[in-house]
Amino acid sequence: GEIIINPALKQLGITAVPTIIISHGDIDHYGGVVAVMKTFHTRQLIIPPQMIITAQLKPKGPVAFLLDNARRLNITITTAARGFTLTVGDAQLHWLNPVSDYQYQCSNNSSAVIHLQTPSGKSMLFTGDIQSTAMKQLERDYSPQQLHADIMELPHHGGWSTDPASPCPHRGTNAGLPAPNRQTLLRASVGYECGQCVRQFSGCRRRPRQRGPLPDPPSDSCGDEIGRASCRERV
Repeated sequence: GEIIINPALKQLGITAVPTIIISHGDIDHYGGVVAVMKTFHTRQLIIPPQMIITAQLKPKGPVAFLLDNARRLNITITTAARGFTLTVGDAQLHWLNPVSDYQYQCSNNSSAVIHLQTPSGKSMLFTGDIQSTAMKQLERDYSPQQLHADIMELPHHGGWSTDPASPCPHRGTNAGLPAPNRQTLLRASVGYECGQCVRQFSGCRRRPRQRGPLPDPPSDSCGDEIGRASCRERV
């Protein structure tokens, strides 16, 4: 935070960050937040409710450290789950995930999934690090039309990406979507009907472009705050 984020914000002319939204409780998603809160007059910290439980279970862990610092700075800690809404200027942010009382074995699946709607009708979908379990929950509980967005943040650090070299002729339409399955979230959000121009990333190594049906999303393997852990969930 002090080395990279704070200097970047200052260079952009930003003097205050009144609200900070943290997607979920993996340290790579909030490692620099304490420094930002101390410098940029933060008044509200929005987190998934699962982070409160993590702090209680690990009172000396990094999540507890983050929340303790927020309290010392008199910052309001707000938990946001499915159904929570936030107004930012003229935009509306609607939380689709996590489910408030669901205990995810893999913290990635507790990521905030936020649908942003602008007055012009344009929309964005922020997906955090969600993996199979959260994708299935969203597919089960929301229609493709509800998940559709003009711009989508690809889940889990860009673990899914479109191939710009081969634009899909069906891009921009939700027509002809198959019955809900593991791929509905991606198809509904970015408007894919065929999946011919989707390729999967594994770390920094690009795999060859895959044609035909979309490949399965990354399995529910995720890291915790301390080390690497592997977990699998079923809905």
